[in-house]
Amino acid sequence: MDGNLFSSLESLDSLGHASSLIELHASNQETMENQPLHLTPEALGRLSSLQVIRLAGNRLSDLASLAGLPSLTKVDLSRNDLAGFQAIAPLLEHAPGIVELDLAGNPLAASRQTIELTIMSAPSLRVINGRELLPTEQVFLQHMHQPKRKQYPNNKPRNEDSLSLANSGYP
Repeated sequence: MDGNLFSSLESLDSLGHASSLIELHASNQETMENQPLHLTPEALGRLSSLQVIRLAGNRLSDLASLAGLPSLTKVDLSRNDLAGFQAIAPLLEHAPGIVELDLAGNPLAASRQTIELTIMSAPSLRVINGRELLPTEQVFLQHMHQPKRKQYPNNKPRNEDSLSLANSGYP
């Protein structure tokens, strides 16, 4: 269905056995007045077997309607208007088996922090924006972003007040 004049994917029910659909390619839809492709949770929610979805170039800025697709493994959302991690968080939360994710050409793809957060939030992810992840990359990022704990000699916290009084010359 790539490159058509669909403004909405509401009519997926007319495909018949939509619930058994495994791949949906609906990139570069030419909508009226250059509006984003309209994705309804009702229509997409019936695609429970969907594993691959390609929605590149559709001016999407919100992916909440994709949260009802738990079987997704390959997702192409390149060249849309996704601006921050909050735009893709519902997808990552509800589709934990995503192996390939393409976000290239979105505003969020320019943020290294957002890409790192995406990698850490998708435990099955192996390819992001066409780049294969190193086997240890997710673990490294998780360790790097853990809150830093202050290290003290003998692993005992120091009482800063008593230390400063002891060194001040006061009894």
